[in-house]
Amino acid sequence: RKAAMTASLDGLSKTVAHESEFSEAIATQVECSDGFIFSRIVSLRQGLHVALLVAARNGESLATIQWHIKKCASDVIENFNQA
Repeated sequence: RKAAMTASLDGLSKTVAHESEFSEAIATQVECSDGFIFSRIVSLRQGLHVALLVAARNGESLATIQWHIKKCASDVIENFNQA
């Protein structure tokens, strides 16, 4: 279910970005009353992508959460390229 939700968020985000005349969306943030949900697509190579879905409860700063997500995406890419 989570993979399907991540794919749906990605599709919706790309459509909204396109209709708003922005370049391709790579991440989506959903604000909830008790935290945030982040969806991020990580491109490993042409046609191969990994989707990250992260849920964070209130109490952590948005900047810290986003830094960790970007770091995780970078680590995934680095590990993939070393394999």
